[in-house]
Amino acid sequence: MNGFLLFLATIIGILYPVDLTSKWYPRPPSRQGRPVLYKLDDPNIINLDSENFETFVTNPNRDYILLVQFYIDWSEGSRSVVQAYSDLARNISTWENIVRVGAINCAEENNIDVCREYGWVAYPVFKLFPPGNIMATPEPSIKLIEYNTVGKKMYKFRNVILEYIDQLITNHTNYPTSWPVFDSLQVDSLKDLETHFQNQTKDSTILLLIDRDNRDLNRMVLLDMSVYQANLIIRRTQLSQQLYEQLKKNSSGEPIFLFMSIGKHGKSFLKLISSDEIGGNNRESITKYIETHFATNIRNKRMDPIYMSDLYKGLRHSLYNEVTLHKKLNGSQIAALAAYISVIYRYFPFDNENPRRFFKRMDQWMRIRKPDKILDSIDLLAIMRVGSEGFIPQTDHYHHCKSGYPCSLWLIFHALTVSEYIKNNRYKMETIGLDKSNSINSFKSKAQAIETSSSSSVLLETTISLDQDEKERLAHRKKYPVLFAMRDYVRHFYSCAECSSHFTTLSNDFEQRLIYPNSSVLTLWEVHNNISQRLSRENPDHPRSLWPSRNTCPRCFTPADNWVVPEVFNFLLFHYSKDHMVALRNSVPPLCSIPSSVFLFILIMIISIY
Repeated sequence: MNGFLLFLATIIGILYPVDLTSKWYPRPPSRQGRPVLYKLDDPNIINLDSENFETFVTNPNRDYILLVQFYIDWSEGSRSVVQAYSDLARNISTWENIVRVGAINCAEENNIDVCREYGWVAYPVFKLFPPGNIMATPEPSIKLIEYNTVGKKMYKFRNVILEYIDQLITNHTNYPTSWPVFDSLQVDSLKDLETHFQNQTKDSTILLLIDRDNRDLNRMVLLDMSVYQANLIIRRTQLSQQLYEQLKKNSSGEPIFLFMSIGKHGKSFLKLISSDEIGGNNRESITKYIETHFATNIRNKRMDPIYMSDLYKGLRHSLYNEVTLHKKLNGSQIAALAAYISVIYRYFPFDNENPRRFFKRMDQWMRIRKPDKILDSIDLLAIMRVGSEGFIPQTDHYHHCKSGYPCSLWLIFHALTVSEYIKNNRYKMETIGLDKSNSINSFKSKAQAIETSSSSSVLLETTISLDQDEKERLAHRKKYPVLFAMRDYVRHFYSCAECSSHFTTLSNDFEQRLIYPNSSVLTLWEVHNNISQRLSRENPDHPRSLWPSRNTCPRCFTPADNWVVPEVFNFLLFHYSKDHMVALRNSVPPLCSIPSSVFLFILIMIISIY
């Protein structure tokens, strides 16, 4: 009998496998539970879906080309191109200021409308979408790339992208100003170089890639080095045959590029760099040499992703360790807690059903209880801990937030403001209320600005006209409640008294300042930088840098180191969106990964022994 039970349990385990971790760490790839062909935490590929597609594709402030693969996960054709597409994304990851790579699964029911409008009838198919300002024109130059034209060759994808960049530059004069200059400079003599760059800013470094039979190579190097363009001027140049022969005669190898330096007093210095000095005439050798010898700032690598486990740990600490420090909650504190739980339930980017159900249950409970009744923290703890409807996952340590809870709370605040904006403006993702001139000087405030240094102050247009109906302000607060809820939470519960007081002071005028759809996102960014500056002044040994830094977001700065606020806004939307977060399953090791058949085998063996 025992042998039969053992045999039966083994067969059941094989035919009906049970994932013992799924209850605690459910798979997050998609709402329909379908597999995705590209990792959700791949830093080089944006996983698109019906919720974020419009944000990336039709955003008028997107200043890069977006290559999108439309695929169906069960198709052999789609699966066969995964390796080449992943290799391409990795190979051109340094081009992210000009080109980025994405993918969308058209087998998902939620994505059908997007795929019907932008995709194709046979998959996989690839499309190149131009920058947002060109997308908004009557002829947006969207390029279709059919599967049979590129096959499984990474270099074919790359060649199509290079041709597409040439096409955009040829057909459109309004391509983004943040792009490098792709045209080749015609030079007949060295005197021509001095004349061309005579008005260049002093103390500049200029590299001139020499075009011969290596046009594609130089274009790729130019794109690779685009992350340095704030500190380094790189151009392609076409030398006359006479000048080229003259330079080659005095060189020990093939002339690769000219290094030109303009000193502080305007004097220029010119040097030829050859293939012998570089160690080869290929993309890897040239880029490595330039980075080693001329790049003065750190490579603009992608920002570290945000870990959902850090956000959950912060949420858990706020409720279980901070709110419950108060023995009893009065009416104001109860209202603040109810608002905090409500905005988390409505706007938090959940990747896990358990915490979502937890906040839904708590939100409902806060709504039905009597508002004037004092709440004992022991009762609150009991309500949070009992019941089968969800829980907040526990994690052992912070991944990204090395400083702990304060960092995770800031991440929660930023993620909520971004999610709030995206949900309320899903089909009109544009920076309403911002001057389109991209100049920090155009942002003039008629209200009191947050106290920041003159070099980093960002003034938002926040004046409310005297005849504006008070009902409009109340309606806006109802539609954009996140920062008001955060202010009340910090005021009533944040356990650092000085921090709470300072944040409350900075947020006293929220009613007057938070009047545009993007105001919450940008105002929180201002407040965060203001607090970082204050902490740096108070503790010079541990300075806090402004966020984002130039290395993280070169487009967010003018050459004079002023903020380009529309670019900052776009950066914040991307960085704190759900798509830039590492899901809980990927950031926390599973509790158990024992196959169900083995588990049942062991269980039956124990039963048979006893």
